[in-house]
Formats: sequence, C-alpha cells, structure tokens
Amino acid sequence: MSDENIFLFYAIYTGVYITFLYDIIRVIRRVFPHSEGMVSLEDIGFWIYCGGRVFILMYRFSDGMLRWFAVLGALAGMCFYIRFISAFFVKYTSAILIKIRRLTGGAAGIVLRPIAKCFYRVKKKLTIFVKMLKISLSGLHNSDR
Repeated sequence: MSDENIFLFYAIYTGVYITFLYDIIRVIRRVFPHSEGMVSLEDIGFWIYCGGRVFILMYRFSDGMLRWFAVLGALAGMCFYIRFISAFFVKYTSAILIKIRRLTGGAAGIVLRPIAKCFYRVKKKLTIFVKMLKISLSGLHNSDR
C-alpha cells in the first residue's frame, strides 16, 4: 500500500472519529441538559482537540502540508458516519442512558450533587477573579492618561 493510501485511510478514520466524539457530546447533552455557557465551553474544547488531531495527522503524514485529498477523506468519513451511524447511535444511546438515569436518579443525584457544588464554587470564584481583573486592567488603562 502506498503512503498516500495509508494517509487517506487515516484521514477517513479521523473524520469518523471526530464525528463520533461529537455524537458522544450530543448524547451527554441529551441525558444531562447543559447551559448555553457549558455548551460553548464543550464546543471550544472539542474543536481545540479536533484541531490538534488534524494537525498531528498532517504533521505525521505530509510534513504539515495541507493535502486536499486528506481534507476530502476526512469529509468523506464524516459524511459516511453521519449518513449511516450517527442518528441511530445518538437516538438509542441517549434513550438507554436516560432510562438508566431515571432508574438510578436518586443514587446519581447523591453522587453528582457534591461535584456540581464544587463546579459552582469554582465558577463563582472564576467570575469574581475575572471581574477583579477587568477592574484592575481598567484602572491601569485610566492611570495611563
């Protein structure tokens, strides 16, 4: 097998893998509803991760050069996954996990409540830190005049 064929195979695989990861995020969002801010953070993290995966693919197989057949291969992998697997996977995996969540609702709440409180405290501290940073930076900006 030539190097280009192996590269194309990995590009297709990367397209399927990236789409599958996003479907996992979609399932989690259906099972545990998220705020808009949390959805945005998840999406940013997802795209940073995907960008890194694509960069590594390009670096390993084409010395960092953009090869259009690799882009088309990744798109083909994404289209294949979306066409034949995605809807089925998200629908049935979500349904199963929602039923499990409902059956174990009380136990899961006991376990997840302390984690949620911890995230809330961290978010609150970060919000205060960002506000203080903005105040400090605006004070520096005003003292320059």
